[in-house]
Amino acid sequence: MPENTAGDSDPEEDSATDQDEAQPDGGVSAEDAGSFSEESGESEPSENEDGGKPDGPDELIDEISDSLADEGFGVFHGREFISIRENGQLAPNSTVSKQYLDGKKAVILAYNEDTNEIAIIPLDTDYDRTNVYSLQWSDDRVSISASGFLKDNGIQTEQTIRYPPEWNEDIGSEQVPGGLMIDLDQDGEVAPAAHDEADEDADEINA
Repeated sequence: MPENTAGDSDPEEDSATDQDEAQPDGGVSAEDAGSFSEESGESEPSENEDGGKPDGPDELIDEISDSLADEGFGVFHGREFISIRENGQLAPNSTVSKQYLDGKKAVILAYNEDTNEIAIIPLDTDYDRTNVYSLQWSDDRVSISASGFLKDNGIQTEQTIRYPPEWNEDIGSEQVPGGLMIDLDQDGEVAPAAHDEADEDADEINA
Protein backbone atom coordinates (compact mmCIF):
# COMPACT_ATOMS: atom_id res chain seq x y z
CA MET A 1 0.00 0.00 0.00
CA PRO A 2 1.62 3.33 -0.99
CA GLU A 3 2.46 5.71 1.79
CA ASN A 4 0.52 8.98 2.03
CA THR A 5 3.11 11.75 1.82
CA ALA A 6 0.74 14.66 1.18
CA GLY A 7 1.08 16.03 4.68
CA ASP A 8 4.77 15.24 5.12
CA SER A 9 6.28 18.11 3.08
CA ASP A 10 8.69 20.44 4.82
CA PRO A 11 6.85 23.61 5.98
CA GLU A 12 9.89 25.75 5.08
CA GLU A 13 9.86 24.40 1.52
CA ASP A 14 6.14 25.20 1.22
CA SER A 15 6.71 28.72 2.50
CA ALA A 16 9.50 29.32 0.02
CA THR A 17 7.41 27.92 -2.81
CA ASP A 18 4.49 30.19 -1.88
CA GLN A 19 6.73 33.27 -1.87
CA ASP A 20 8.16 32.38 -5.26
CA GLU A 21 4.71 31.91 -6.69
CA ALA A 22 3.53 35.20 -5.20
CA GLN A 23 6.15 37.17 -7.14
CA PRO A 24 4.96 38.40 -10.53
CA ASP A 25 6.97 37.48 -13.60
CA GLY A 26 10.29 39.25 -13.49
CA GLY A 27 9.61 40.60 -10.00
CA VAL A 28 12.07 40.86 -7.16
CA SER A 29 11.65 40.61 -3.45
CA ALA A 30 11.61 43.64 -1.19
CA GLU A 31 15.11 42.77 0.00
CA ASP A 32 16.41 42.51 -3.56
CA ALA A 33 14.63 45.74 -4.49
CA GLY A 34 16.42 47.57 -1.73
CA SER A 35 19.84 46.42 -2.87
CA PHE A 36 18.92 47.19 -6.47
CA SER A 37 18.08 50.73 -5.49
CA GLU A 38 21.35 51.21 -3.62
CA GLU A 39 23.51 49.79 -6.38
CA SER A 40 21.93 51.28 -9.46
CA GLY A 41 19.82 54.15 -8.18
CA GLU A 42 17.31 53.48 -10.95
CA SER A 43 14.43 53.09 -8.55
CA GLU A 44 14.97 56.63 -7.23
CA PRO A 45 13.24 59.43 -9.15
CA SER A 46 15.61 61.53 -11.23
CA GLU A 47 15.91 65.30 -10.78
CA ASN A 48 13.91 65.81 -13.95
CA GLU A 49 12.76 63.81 -16.92
CA ASP A 50 15.77 64.67 -19.09
CA GLY A 51 18.35 63.29 -16.68
CA GLY A 52 19.01 66.43 -14.63
CA LYS A 53 19.92 68.70 -17.53
CA PRO A 54 19.13 72.44 -17.19
CA ASP A 55 15.59 73.33 -18.20
CA GLY A 56 16.60 76.16 -20.50
CA PRO A 57 19.42 78.42 -21.67
CA ASP A 58 19.09 80.81 -18.70
CA GLU A 59 19.47 77.95 -16.21
CA LEU A 60 22.39 76.55 -18.18
CA ILE A 61 24.25 79.88 -18.21
CA ASP A 62 23.56 80.40 -14.49
CA GLU A 63 24.85 76.91 -13.72
CA ILE A 64 28.06 77.47 -15.70
CA SER A 65 28.57 80.96 -14.22
CA ASP A 66 28.14 79.61 -10.67
CA SER A 67 30.62 76.82 -11.41
CA LEU A 68 33.19 79.31 -12.72
CA ALA A 69 32.66 81.60 -9.74
CA ASP A 70 33.19 78.65 -7.37
CA GLU A 71 36.56 78.08 -9.07
CA GLY A 72 37.59 81.70 -8.54
CA PHE A 73 36.86 83.01 -12.03
CA GLY A 74 35.36 86.45 -12.49
CA VAL A 75 32.45 86.46 -14.93
CA PHE A 76 31.89 89.66 -16.90
CA HIS A 77 28.24 90.72 -16.83
CA GLY A 78 28.56 94.07 -18.59
CA ARG A 79 29.72 97.44 -17.34
CA GLU A 80 27.49 99.33 -14.95
CA PHE A 81 27.37 103.10 -15.22
CA ILE A 82 25.01 106.05 -14.95
CA SER A 83 25.49 109.06 -17.19
CA ILE A 84 24.90 112.66 -16.17
CA ARG A 85 24.00 114.38 -19.42
CA GLU A 86 24.52 118.01 -20.25
CA ASN A 87 20.76 118.34 -20.85
CA GLY A 88 20.02 117.58 -17.18
CA GLN A 89 19.18 113.89 -17.45
CA LEU A 90 20.43 110.99 -15.37
CA ALA A 91 20.70 107.97 -17.66
CA PRO A 92 21.52 104.49 -16.32
CA ASN A 93 22.84 102.18 -19.04
CA SER A 94 20.95 99.00 -19.95
CA THR A 95 22.96 96.86 -17.51
CA VAL A 96 22.00 99.06 -14.55
CA SER A 97 18.45 99.50 -15.82
CA LYS A 98 17.80 95.76 -16.07
CA GLN A 99 19.66 94.86 -12.87
CA TYR A 100 18.21 97.45 -10.49
CA LEU A 101 15.32 99.31 -12.12
CA ASP A 102 13.38 96.66 -14.02
CA GLY A 103 9.67 97.08 -13.31
CA LYS A 104 10.16 100.34 -11.40
CA LYS A 105 8.11 103.46 -12.17
CA ALA A 106 10.03 106.25 -10.44
CA VAL A 107 12.91 107.10 -8.13
CA ILE A 108 13.64 109.37 -5.20
CA LEU A 109 16.74 111.52 -5.78
CA ALA A 110 18.81 112.91 -2.93
CA TYR A 111 22.21 114.60 -2.68
CA ASN A 112 24.70 114.44 0.20
CA GLU A 113 26.84 117.58 0.07
CA ASP A 114 29.29 116.27 2.69
CA THR A 115 30.16 113.13 0.74
CA ASN A 116 29.35 114.53 -2.73
CA GLU A 117 27.10 111.57 -3.50
CA ILE A 118 23.78 111.13 -5.29
CA ALA A 119 21.31 108.57 -3.95
CA ILE A 120 18.77 106.97 -6.29
CA ILE A 121 16.00 105.01 -4.56
CA PRO A 122 13.82 102.88 -6.93
CA LEU A 123 10.04 102.98 -6.45
CA ASP A 124 7.35 100.62 -7.70
CA THR A 125 4.88 103.53 -8.01
CA ASP A 126 5.18 107.05 -9.37
CA TYR A 127 4.15 109.64 -6.76
CA ASP A 128 3.23 113.30 -7.26
CA ARG A 129 5.98 114.59 -5.01
CA THR A 130 8.74 117.11 -5.69
CA ASN A 131 11.53 114.68 -4.78
CA VAL A 132 10.09 111.82 -6.88
CA TYR A 133 11.18 111.57 -10.51
CA SER A 134 9.46 109.45 -13.16
CA LEU A 135 11.42 106.84 -15.06
CA GLN A 136 11.21 107.27 -18.81
CA TRP A 137 11.71 103.88 -20.45
CA SER A 138 12.92 103.27 -23.99
CA ASP A 139 13.32 99.55 -24.72
CA ASP A 140 15.65 98.27 -21.98
CA ARG A 141 17.11 101.66 -21.00
CA VAL A 142 15.77 104.37 -18.75
CA SER A 143 16.36 108.09 -18.31
CA ILE A 144 15.44 110.51 -15.53
CA SER A 145 14.71 114.19 -16.20
CA ALA A 146 16.47 115.80 -13.25
CA SER A 147 17.66 119.21 -14.46
CA GLY A 148 16.12 121.01 -11.47
CA PHE A 149 17.66 118.57 -9.01
CA LEU A 150 21.10 118.81 -10.62
CA LYS A 151 21.03 122.60 -10.90
CA ASP A 152 19.85 123.08 -7.32
CA ASN A 153 22.77 120.99 -6.06
CA GLY A 154 25.36 122.53 -8.38
CA ILE A 155 25.80 119.32 -10.35
CA GLN A 156 26.02 120.49 -13.92
CA THR A 157 28.20 119.40 -16.78
CA GLU A 158 28.95 120.64 -20.28
CA GLN A 159 29.29 117.09 -21.59
CA THR A 160 27.97 113.65 -20.73
CA ILE A 161 29.91 112.05 -17.86
CA ARG A 162 29.60 108.40 -16.85
CA TYR A 163 29.93 107.19 -13.26
CA PRO A 164 29.93 103.60 -11.97
CA PRO A 165 27.23 103.27 -9.28
CA GLU A 166 27.16 101.05 -6.23
CA TRP A 167 24.17 99.38 -4.61
CA ASN A 168 23.79 100.36 -0.95
CA GLU A 169 21.49 98.22 1.18
CA ASP A 170 21.65 100.64 4.12
CA ILE A 171 19.58 103.39 2.47
CA GLY A 172 15.88 103.36 1.69
CA SER A 173 13.37 101.75 4.03
CA GLU A 174 11.96 98.40 5.07
CA GLN A 175 9.60 98.52 2.09
CA VAL A 176 12.29 99.80 -0.30
CA PRO A 177 15.52 98.14 0.84
CA GLY A 178 18.48 99.85 -0.77
CA GLY A 179 19.35 102.18 -3.60
CA LEU A 180 22.03 103.20 -6.07
CA MET A 181 24.82 105.55 -5.03
CA ILE A 182 26.92 107.74 -7.34
CA ASP A 183 30.16 109.04 -5.85
CA LEU A 184 30.87 112.26 -7.77
CA ASP A 185 34.41 112.39 -6.36
CA GLN A 186 35.28 109.53 -8.69
CA ASP A 187 36.98 110.30 -11.96
CA GLY A 188 34.02 110.19 -14.30
CA GLU A 189 34.40 108.99 -17.86
CA VAL A 190 33.55 111.41 -20.64
CA ALA A 191 31.14 109.82 -23.11
CA PRO A 192 32.31 109.89 -26.74
CA ALA A 193 31.04 112.88 -28.68
CA ALA A 194 28.36 112.82 -31.36
CA HIS A 195 26.26 110.16 -29.63
CA ASP A 196 22.50 110.29 -29.47
CA GLU A 197 20.55 109.32 -26.34
CA ALA A 198 21.86 105.75 -26.63
CA ASP A 199 25.34 106.97 -25.63
CA GLU A 200 25.17 104.91 -22.39
CA ASP A 201 25.51 101.68 -24.37
CA ALA A 202 27.28 102.71 -27.55
CA ASP A 203 30.79 101.88 -26.36
CA GLU A 204 29.89 99.53 -23.52
CA ILE A 205 31.59 96.49 -25.03
CA ASN A 206 34.80 98.23 -26.02
CA ALA A 207 35.13 100.54 -23.05
